[in-house]
Amino acid sequence: MRGSFSALLRNEDIDEFCEQYSIEFEWLEDFSILQNNQYISHHQVKHYNDDKFSSYIDAIVTILSRQQGRISENDLFKYIGYYAHINSKDFNKNKYIETLVSRLIKENVVDQSRFIKVNKISNLDGYNDNVVTAVNNYLDDFITIKDQYLNGCVYVHTSKKIKIPHQDLSGYKDIKKSNVSLKYG
Repeated sequence: MRGSFSALLRNEDIDEFCEQYSIEFEWLEDFSILQNNQYISHHQVKHYNDDKFSSYIDAIVTILSRQQGRISENDLFKYIGYYAHINSKDFNKNKYIETLVSRLIKENVVDQSRFIKVNKISNLDGYNDNVVTAVNNYLDDFITIKDQYLNGCVYVHTSKKIKIPHQDLSGYKDIKKSNVSLKYG
């Protein structure tokens, strides 16, 4: 891609460049760059008023989960929020998602390591139809997300320089809880 930008600087065929490259916003990541409709990079942008590595764990876990084909609690919650419209001041997001993921494990939708085993459920006793719809849409989209995440590099952009972690990545509780592999991520 770098050579293509050099060609632009030399005022070479900008129309051809624009036909080959595109930017996709807010689908797989904050933005992705495509060349000839194929993903070449994904970009996660974070603007936290913090430079501690631990503040960025959620973003890292989500990226690793997507790459490895594991259920992502953050992604799943976005679908639940969109389809089920959960609004309550007493609502505990983490507890709700942990309970739902445990239920999906019990129903053999995902395994203990959170790999997705089936891509559709008919019902979940105790959950309303909107939650079932949200889970089914997530499972359906996840196959596309996983496949596309394997194409191209993933970058995390921050407004601050992040400090080097003070411990091994496997020591962070959110990484342990997610079951993502740091070896192959």
